[in-house]
Order: sequence, then C-alpha cells, then structure tokens
Amino acid sequence: MNRRSKKVAQRWTSRLTRVLVVAGVAVAMQAANLGVGYAAERVGVRGGLHPTFARIVFDWSGPVGYQVAATDQQLTVTFDRPMEGQFVRARQAIADYIGDVRLEDGGKRVVVDLKRPVRTSHFVNEQSVVVDLRPADGRAAAAPVPEVPVQISNRNGYTRIVFDWPVRTDYRFSQKDSRVSLSFARPGSLALPTLARSVTPLVTNLQSTKRDDGTPQVDIDVAGRVRHFRDGRKVVLDVLGDKTAPQSANNTPPPAAVVAPPPAAAPTNVGAPVQLVPESLRPQDTAAAALPENADTLDVTVKIELDGVGLAFPFNEPTGLAAFRRGGWLWLVFDRPFRIDTGPIAAADEFIAAVEQLEHGQATVLRLTTTPGFNASVAREADRWEIVIAPQLMRPDNTLKVTANPGRDANVTLGPTVPTTPLSMRDPEVGDQIFVVTVSESGHGVARSHQFSDFRLLPSVQGVAVVPYADDLKVEPRAKEIVISAAGGLRLAAAQTRRRVLATTEEKANAERMFDFSTWRHSEAGGYESAQNRLLAQVEAAMPDARNAARLELARFYFAHGMGARARGILQLIATESEDTARLATFRALRGAVNYIMGDFDNARHDLFDSDLDSEPEITLWRAALAAEDGEFGEATFGLRQSDRFVQSYPDGLRKRFAFLGAETALANSDARGGEFWLEIAEGA
Repeated sequence: MNRRSKKVAQRWTSRLTRVLVVAGVAVAMQAANLGVGYAAERVGVRGGLHPTFARIVFDWSGPVGYQVAATDQQLTVTFDRPMEGQFVRARQAIADYIGDVRLEDGGKRVVVDLKRPVRTSHFVNEQSVVVDLRPADGRAAAAPVPEVPVQISNRNGYTRIVFDWPVRTDYRFSQKDSRVSLSFARPGSLALPTLARSVTPLVTNLQSTKRDDGTPQVDIDVAGRVRHFRDGRKVVLDVLGDKTAPQSANNTPPPAAVVAPPPAAAPTNVGAPVQLVPESLRPQDTAAAALPENADTLDVTVKIELDGVGLAFPFNEPTGLAAFRRGGWLWLVFDRPFRIDTGPIAAADEFIAAVEQLEHGQATVLRLTTTPGFNASVAREADRWEIVIAPQLMRPDNTLKVTANPGRDANVTLGPTVPTTPLSMRDPEVGDQIFVVTVSESGHGVARSHQFSDFRLLPSVQGVAVVPYADDLKVEPRAKEIVISAAGGLRLAAAQTRRRVLATTEEKANAERMFDFSTWRHSEAGGYESAQNRLLAQVEAAMPDARNAARLELARFYFAHGMGARARGILQLIATESEDTARLATFRALRGAVNYIMGDFDNARHDLFDSDLDSEPEITLWRAALAAEDGEFGEATFGLRQSDRFVQSYPDGLRKRFAFLGAETALANSDARGGEFWLEIAEGA
C-alpha cells in the first residue's frame, strides 16, 4: 500500500469509527424506543424576508401539533410527528437571520442556528405552521446592500435587460403607455451601464431610484412589446420590436427545412431518401415567424401539491408533444399553436422559477426553469397532456433506441415510435437552431444526451430534440422511426457505433453507466503493470487523430484504479489539444469524478453540474456526494437514496467512501436504519 493509499485508509477508518459511534447511539435510541420514526412526511419549507421581520413557513398536508422555543443562538420547532424537507431555499431567502438548519429526533425537531437574537411569534394558516422572527432589539437586521449588475444586450430584433441579483428576489411589473417600471422587494444597488439613457432604439431613458423602504425601482421608456420573467435568481426584461417584422429570435424560426423534399417518382439516384409517410406526416413549413393573430387561448390547469406541481393542457384534438432540457431550461413543445396565460404557471414559484412562451407559427412553445432536482414526467389521457414537475430524474418511460448506421449514406435512427410533426426553432439564449420532432405516444423519449460529429441529441422525456452542427442536416419522421441524415451521409466516428454510446434500452442497464469500472480496469491484461504498459504503447503507436482517444482510455484506466493525479494530468493534456473533446458530456463527467477523488470539489462541481449531465442517473450520486462533503446532508439525501445500486458495484475504496458518506448523511438526518443500510454496503454486504 503506497503512502497516499495509507492516508486515505486512515481518513476513512477515522470516519468509519465516528459513524459507528453515532450509529451505536442511534440504534440504542431506537432500542430504547425514544421516538426515532421512519414514516416521515415530506413538508415544504419556505422563507420570506420582510422589512421588519423574517418568516419561515412549514407547509404540512394536515393538522400538526407543534412547539416553538428560542435562545439567543438557536430556534427550535418541535412537531408531534416526523417530517423531511429541503431547507436551502428558505435559508437563502432569510440569510440575514439564520444559518444552518437541521432535523433531529427522527425528523420531529427542526433546529435553526440564529445569526442574532430574535423574538418569535407563530400561528397556523390552514395546514401551514408559520414562525416569524423579529430582531430582539427592535431593529431590522442590518444587511449589506448588494450591488446588482445590470446587463443590457441587443439581440436579433429585441433588447434584453438582465438584473443579476445575488439571491432570488421578488419584483412587481407595471406599464403605462411606453413607460415600464420594475419594483424589487429586496434592497439593492442597481449597477446600470454607463450611457444607459440611450441604449438602443427600443430602450431609452433608463433610470434607477430608491423607494421609501430602501428597495430599488427602475423606470424605462420602451418602443416595443415587453415580456418579463425570472431566470433563477435573475430578473429578465425583453423589449421586442414590431410583431409583424421578423424581429425576435424567439419568434423567427430559421428558413432551413427540417426534412429533405420527397424524391421524384422514378429516382435516378438509388441512394436518395424515399418518403415513406403519408401526407399528414410530412414535414410542415415552419417559416411562419409569429404565433397566428387568431390563435386561441388554451386554459392550462395548474395544480400545486406539497412536493411538486401538475400542469394539464386540455387540447380538443390529437396533439404531439416534445419535452426536453437544454441549458437549464425545460422546453415543452406542442405541435398546435395556442396562446398560453403563463401567470397561473408562474404562481407555482416554489417549483417553477421562470416561465415564458416563445412565439412560433406552428407550435405552442413554453420554456421553464425549475427548482434544482425537479424534472418533468408526462402522461396523455385522450387529447389531454399532463406534465408533473417534481423531484425526479429526467427519464422517459419508454427509451427510444438510438442506432448508428454507417456506410455510404450513413444515418442515425431513433425508434420505435410514431412521430407527428417536425419543427424548427431557435434557442433565444444561444441563438442557434433546434430541430424538434413531437411524438403522440406518451413517454417516448431519449434517455441521455448523445454527441455526434454533425449533431447532438438532447435528453428528453417526450419526443426528440436535435441541435445541428452541419448545415445540410435532415431530420425525417418515418412511419415508425425518426431518421437523421445529411447529404453524402453523416460523419460517424467509430466510437459512436459502439454499444456504450448507442445502447440505451432499459434492458441494457450496464451500457447506461457513465463509469464502466470493470472494463476500464483492463483486468484481462493480467495485472496493473501489464495493462498500463499495453495502454501506454497504444498511445505511442496511435496516429495523431486517434491519439486523444488512446489517452482517454489510459485516463479511464488510472481513474478506475484510483490514480487520480495521473488521470487528471492526462485529461488536462487532452483538453488542451482538443476543445471539442473537452466539451463532451462524457469527458466532463470523467474529469469531474477525477477531481472529486482528488478532493478538488470546486472543479468537480463545475463539471458534474453541467446541464448536459442532468439526465444521467449515476451523476446524481456524485452530485449528492459533493453536497454531503459540504455538510449539506438534506440536499444529499435524495440523490444518495436513488443511487445505491451504483455504489454497490464500485471498486472497494470508492464503494466505502460513498457508503460512509451515505451513513453520515442518514445519521445527520436521524435515520438510523439508513445508516445501518449504508454501513452494510461499506462492509460489502
């Protein structure tokens, strides 16, 4: 055992001892029947900052008994039955008053560290328990006034103004004629750009003032239509030009056709694509820029639950849907154009941080940002689509098989499914094109992101979304599948025909893993030294265009053997020589994991929280581990519960590391049984 291995072993032996001591106490409590419970109710926890006090709200599903006690350093709320919940957003909202929050006594007691002495008051509002905190000296907590950067940019036909608050901040919008006002609910200093009084032809005379309570207000003269929304902690205001002109990136799909035109009846080119679908399924012209003036309004039903929100879209005829993620946004694309009142959806702000409708001539396009860890599932009942946004993985019920077909006219097929309508649109954030194919069968989607030389498949719970890299890319809906091709055939790398990249059906679970330790260890070579020498020789012998692939295999080998420093050095070399490789989700996952085992948690977080990895179940484990390393045991709980199947197949050292983190997390939440479960995994049971 080398020196580093001894240090790691000593660290985890110490941690195991600490965990076992805590576990012994927890088990003793359980044996003595001291109230450790396991049927905990999931309770929503909210926080709100007011001018003279802070408020914490516990949203129970039914009546509950409780007691509130406070000292100068600590607030305790004790309920008569156990709960579980997330405290991060509440803590951020009233960070001037409170610090760490944790559950004790099997989830019955909430303990809050106070930053200053407070006077408490409390009451019940329907089923919710409300606790108010007022400074004991009668003065509101004096928090430093944050500077809020204001960014103004000209887009394709519209102007965007972004107020980059350090924390999520409520605001109020008002407009009278061409004068727009935004009033914010939190004190802040708006850092307006210089020369902001004459920004663009659409935005002029931009001024900031402070109201009587110290909160800022900005007044803007505009020469166009206005929309506004929240993007996480940011507040965004767009000023759009004349609706009849092709102004906005949101409402100007590119003229490029999604699918090649049908060939002549007697084609001379045997390899030309043949249209196999009836006229009703042939691609529609999506060049119409804006939502039709006579488009009807669809009344969306919004049902807010304790741990999520349901959205029901009651169409009166069959309608296809695509639901996918890109860049932190959840896209919902229906292949019929309707107007949507986004107000009721935005009201579910515990789960939906921002919502907007993008105008499109042939479709209803919604974009939402959700609470971290919350994703969509879809269901169809007759012509009605139901979307549930809850703490769940972004996974389709029926995973489409992705198949690469090399050859002269190389293409990629997805199926089996019944596609409905191909559409094209632009991403207003990035400005590039997205091809979207809606699907009528519920739950047919792409389980993971796929990177090809000519395009990228985005993860979806419904339908297919393609980001093209080649100008001549074609996306064709066939009778029972979707075909992606290009003039002269796609450029398919050899690696993209391998089972790891393309085998995505549920029965091939091993191919779904991000980290294939058993393969990467190369045990078939007859030992560590033999395998290392063979891989080094392959790097030496590789042609220049294949050398990075050989290096990547060597980095995987070192990672699988716990040699983090060697793996990281090779990955740094690959990233220096090939930016395209460094952008791949699989590369970022490996680099993030390597940084994690090296203890470089900041860089690990940068890679492992990349949005391209949101659909990867195994990455959920590593994100949860990062949360546990930071002491955020409440945040770590959900991810660890979903990921134990991966931990059990990891190499011995890594399995114990994650298992001990799982035990610490469980016991920090007073979950003795959970602690025992993870300790059994650590022992290899």
